[in-house]
Amino acid sequence: MNAHLPVDKDVNDLKRHDSEHMISQNRKVSVEIRRQIASLARKPRRRTAAFSRARPTRWEPFTVINPETDFPFSRESAWELVAREIERQSRVDVVKLRHPAGATGYVMKIRLEPNRPRLYIKLELRPGRIYGRSFHYSDH
Repeated sequence: MNAHLPVDKDVNDLKRHDSEHMISQNRKVSVEIRRQIASLARKPRRRTAAFSRARPTRWEPFTVINPETDFPFSRESAWELVAREIERQSRVDVVKLRHPAGATGYVMKIRLEPNRPRLYIKLELRPGRIYGRSFHYSDH
């Protein structure tokens, strides 16, 4: 499987990807989970988006235009956007990850600008740590 494909499943993805299963669309993610995500996203030593076979990523902030600056996102500004969107109560879909097997992922699809595809963000939360799994324009 190509590690650069988004790997969550929703109804439209069932034909394209076979790697993860949607647990809930727009499930109410608890205040505590949102707080943890926002807090860890703002702590450089507690966040990572490094690619590994155990945790494939497609974290590409440099390919996404930040509408506030008209320049691509930096690593730091991508994580800050994650924290802000979580705090703004943006929709979060909960998915079961294939890598690592059975782990829970949190997916946001954010419209930054009307003339661009949605931004696809996927995160994995672990005790004291957050993994950026995807940050790129949506492929579909």
